[in-house]
Amino acid sequence: MSKICDRSNIFSLLAIILIVGISTTITFSQAKWKTKTGVIESDIKGYYAYLPAAFIYGDFQFEYMWDEENKEDIWGKIWFRTTPDEKRLLQYTTGLSICYSPFFFLAHLSAPLLGYSNNGYTLPYEFAVQISALFYLLLGLVFLRKLLIKYFPDYIVALSLLIVVLGTNLIFYTTYEGAMSHVYSFTFVALFLWLLNEWLNKQRWRDAILLGLVTGMVILIRPSNIFIVLLFGLWGVSSWSSIKERLALLLNKWYVILAMVAMALLVWVPQFAYWHEVTGQWFYNSYSGAGTFFWGDPKVVKILFSYRKGWLLYTPFMVLAFLGLPVLYREKRELFLPTLAILLLAVYIL
Repeated sequence: MSKICDRSNIFSLLAIILIVGISTTITFSQAKWKTKTGVIESDIKGYYAYLPAAFIYGDFQFEYMWDEENKEDIWGKIWFRTTPDEKRLLQYTTGLSICYSPFFFLAHLSAPLLGYSNNGYTLPYEFAVQISALFYLLLGLVFLRKLLIKYFPDYIVALSLLIVVLGTNLIFYTTYEGAMSHVYSFTFVALFLWLLNEWLNKQRWRDAILLGLVTGMVILIRPSNIFIVLLFGLWGVSSWSSIKERLALLLNKWYVILAMVAMALLVWVPQFAYWHEVTGQWFYNSYSGAGTFFWGDPKVVKILFSYRKGWLLYTPFMVLAFLGLPVLYREKRELFLPTLAILLLAVYIL
């Protein structure tokens, strides 16, 4: 019997049930799809707009937003930038739309049956996008649990899952703002870690293909997630000699790595096609002019402790992530280096 049904690991399974139950209760108690702003607001206007534009209207300049029959449902529900040649362009990449898409299609089929217009923005679509967050939370928790159980006792895994969701803003970004990118990044990073661990241990083609696809999705959901690829060289290494062994493995399996890259690029095909359709370029920096990184002057103290964005100020449970590093070094050294590297790099980039 698989570990997910193993009674000796019941606490972590109960933790998932509790987390999903709490998240579902909050989601339905606040029923954001019925509110004035709805679910499709703020950045979600840009994440979601690909779906109606591609599959309902066939119009990536969004002229339909001003149609009289759509005025009540759609006006103001699409967020775009304007290129130098006056083309309307969605700034965000297509990753979130791909995540929403199964729920979007279900809403599109059911809307007329429920008496709603199937214009992409009525209540069934808002509800479907919100519910997608609960699905991805469950999926991410299942695979994070499967990974952690390989390394830690069940009660530690259960506590970790509870803290990661209920002790951070992930619960907020699953319920109140469930269609934002956070829970989807969480899920695909969890999938990435599980598949990377599986491939490194078993080196199966199935895992390699899936790992390539998931890597593409992690980056497509949020391009700044790209630093996660460093774990190909760091996951499970504990010394300089093991780093050399990992590099030798990756070089020896160059054809598998090439297949993973191809799968990752395959996920990006809709994005490349969209950029080419609107700008004539296969790759386009849609963030141009929207701000810049200041690599030489990182605001480490502000990102950790400020009242505006302070991670540890608003999520004090994550102090445990720092306090646990010496214990991780002593007990699970093969997880220490990748954890430390990603933690420091994430803080620096953010």
